Formats: sequence, C-alpha cells, structure tokens
Amino acid sequence: FAALLVSGSWFAGLLMRRRAEALRAAERDRDAAATSERMRIARELHDIVSHRVTTVVVQAQAAHATLATDPEATRRSLEAVDVAGRQALAELRDLLGVLRTDGGAGGRAPQPGLEDLPRLVDEARARGVPASLTVEGAAYDVEPGIALAAYRVVQEALTNVAKHAGSAPTEVLVRYGSGALEVHVVDTGPGGPARRRGHGLVGMEERAALYGGSVQAGEAAGGGFAVRLALPVRTS
Repeated sequence: FAALLVSGSWFAGLLMRRRAEALRAAERDRDAAATSERMRIARELHDIVSHRVTTVVVQAQAAHATLATDPEATRRSLEAVDVAGRQALAELRDLLGVLRTDGGAGGRAPQPGLEDLPRLVDEARARGVPASLTVEGAAYDVEPGIALAAYRVVQEALTNVAKHAGSAPTEVLVRYGSGALEVHVVDTGPGGPARRRGHGLVGMEERAALYGGSVQAGEAAGGGFAVRLALPVRTS
C-alpha cells in the first residue's frame, strides 16, 4: 500500500509538471505570435505612413514653390496631395479593419502585390522622381506574402529616393528567376551614410528574412544608391 501511495503521488506530480510545462510552452507560443503580429502591424504602419506622408510633404513644397508663378502646376500638386491623403486614409482604414476583425477577410481590400508596381512607379513620377519599371523573365504567380514583401520594399525604396535624392533618375527592376524573385531599385542620387540604416531599411530586412530572402542596400557602382531584394520562390 505504501509503494502504491508513493508511486501514485509521484505519477500525479509528474502529470502536473508536464501539464505546467505544456501551459508555459503554449503561453510562449502565444507571446511569440503576438510579438510577430505587432511587428507586422508596425511594418505596415511605417510603410503606409512614411510613403504617403512623404508624398504629401513633397507635393506641398512643390505647390508652395509654384503658387505665385504657375497656378496650373500648383493645382496639380494639390491634387496629388489630395490623392495621397485619401490613399493613406483608405490603407489605414483597411489595416484597422484587420485589427477589429482579428484577421478576418470580410470587407478587406486585396493587399498590394507585384501587379501594383506600375501604379507605384507612376506615383513616384507624379511626385517628381523620374522612375522607370523594367521586368525581366516570364512572370509567374507567387504567394501573397512574398508579393506584398516585394511591393513594400519597392515602396520604401522609392520613398527614400524622394527623401534623399529628390529628382534623381531611378530604375525599378523585377527579375523572375527560376528559383528566386529579384527586385532592384537603383537611383543616381547621393548615396551617403544617412541612407544606409534606419527603420525603413530594417523593415526591408525583416520582411525579406520572413520569407527566407535577403536585402542589400548601399552605394551603387558608379554612384547613386541601390536596394536589392532576393526572395526564394517555388515555380511549377
């Protein structure tokens, strides 16, 4: 009886310890998931706010510069401010909608992807950055997360051009490779130390690492600044 009592107590204690360990592991998993989601939301907020606010500031400065001499140019700049503000509100509303519905898809607009890059380049041109888009290779479908990561990296790179390089000619290259999707954004502006690190570049690296990819950012050969993204993809 004593042996049964001792062994039973030991077995009950073992079960309780295992249950406690399982609860602690589940809590760690929940904390990790919450941290990952907070980082994702922070990246989205940074990309949306940084890009749209930069557009508003640049166009407002252009409107101020032409106010007395070129009313038509001023009107175009103010229209660009209006469009950028409305787009920012729409994107923020969509992001807040995700939070309210706990990630549900109801009522959400599709996340931007590779097919939206021409519009992004057009927006850059509208705010004074002479950007061009080149596509190499036969386009193929990639998972939405990878497409969003590529879009956000291009968006951040073009925002940085507007901030640091002004009207420097900029080329956006999308290369569909057999095992990797590559995106390059190269401008001919200054490539000083101020452009090497910051929340934007850190966010690019985090997005790339999430999908097993990498980002290289630094001075381009012959001057200027280059951002090079590589994301592994599976093609059929």
